[in-house]
Amino acid sequence: MKLEISGSGQKVVQQSPMPGTKVETGSVIRIYLN
Repeated sequence: MKLEISGSGQKVVQQSPMPGTKVETGSVIRIYLN
């Protein structure tokens, strides 16, 4: 799985897919910071 981080803060304001969601191998998880 890949992790894409957007923003420069230290607090996660949004995540895609939502926490707890099962994802397929090779999926991208996006984290948005403030």
